[in-house]
Parts: sequence; structure tokens; C-alpha cells
Amino acid sequence: MSILCSTEIRWIIAGKAPASIKRWYERDAFCNREKVRVDYYLKFPGDEFVGVKLRKYADGGQNLEFKPIKKSAVALQLPPGIAGRIEEWEKWSTESQAAQEFSNLLNQQKNAWLALRKARWLRKYSADGDIRKVDAKEVRPRDGCNVEFTELHLGTVDEITETGPELGKPFWTIGFEAFNDETREKQILEEVLKLELGSVDCPTELKRYLTTEYTAAYPDWLAKAQ
Repeated sequence: MSILCSTEIRWIIAGKAPASIKRWYERDAFCNREKVRVDYYLKFPGDEFVGVKLRKYADGGQNLEFKPIKKSAVALQLPPGIAGRIEEWEKWSTESQAAQEFSNLLNQQKNAWLALRKARWLRKYSADGDIRKVDAKEVRPRDGCNVEFTELHLGTVDEITETGPELGKPFWTIGFEAFNDETREKQILEEVLKLELGSVDCPTELKRYLTTEYTAAYPDWLAKAQ
């Protein structure tokens, strides 16, 4: 089992993302356009403090992630005009027998799960030394921050697939996740927010959505979506 600590902020918005925002990530040579995937989330109505996610692979394997919140209100200096909720999380991931048991549960009780299709563009900032943007396709920093733009489709297990038509309800999300060095995570996140949102080519339209109205982590957003 692997355990990853992180400090995060996320915004989730209904509908399709404005074209200018999507283009900003599509045209960035440092950005990694990941393969479309579907993640399955166990339903926890009314519970916004823990997430259970199952991911299946084409080779028949699966990964189970248990994500409990450590701290729900972290003080951080956000860039001007930006508002949101910063949280500390742990991720416990395993591909052991437990993952297989949850996969069996998914097959037997599909109505106990939500399916979320993700088309993700990922940027990476390394904090191994000075904080800087690196090629997300090539570099895996020990300490750093992920920045993602993801198109989402939320629906039932039978409705949502990787390769089929884009069914379900459309959403999009912007997320920042500082990881590994617990003593520096807040500082890393704060610096990356400044670098990313202070960039001269950052779409002005993006900042309109980075408000308390849209701030959410997956567990509490999914709890309300049920």
C-alpha cells in the first residue's frame, strides 16, 4: 500500500469549459494529455470527508484508493480575486486483494457507485530545488504540485464508458495538488497558484470561476450530486 499526503484546492463547474481555457492547456507543450479513464466512486450520501475510488485497467487489474481528509480549513494566501477552500488529504492506494473485492462489489451492486469519466490535461511543478514548471510527460518530481484541467462526465456505472459517447452530466474542473513534503506543501501550493494564475497567458475568463461558489473536493461534490 502507498500513502500520499497532499494539500489541495479544487473548483468544479457544471457544463462545458470555455474554449479559451481548454486551449490554454491543449497548446502547452509541457502539459500531458492523459488517456481518458473512468473512475468509480462508492456512494456516501451526506459524507464530505472521505472518498473511496476504484479504477480498473485494461489488463484486468484494479487500484483502490481510500482518501480521508486530514484538515478541512487550511489558511493560505490566495492570489487576488481568487477564493476557495484549501484542504489537507491522505491517499491510501492498493492493488491488493482488497481492490479485487471492491471490484466484485462494483459488479454486484452497480447502484452503490457513481461513474466519472475524466479527460485530463496535467501540468507539473517541481519543488525539488526552486519551484518551476517541468515537462509533465517526462519529469516525476519527488516534491511538487500537480495542476489539472479535466473534462468530466458523471453518471451511472452502465452509462459512462471510456470509449463510448460522452453520456452523463458534463462538468469541468481545475485542481491544484501539492504533494509529499508535508512541511512545505502549503508554501508549494501558494507559490504554484501565483505562478500559474499570474502567468501572462492565463485566460482572464478562468479567474471568473475560481470562487467559493465552485470550490469543492470530489467527495463532497459527489455526495451532493447523489
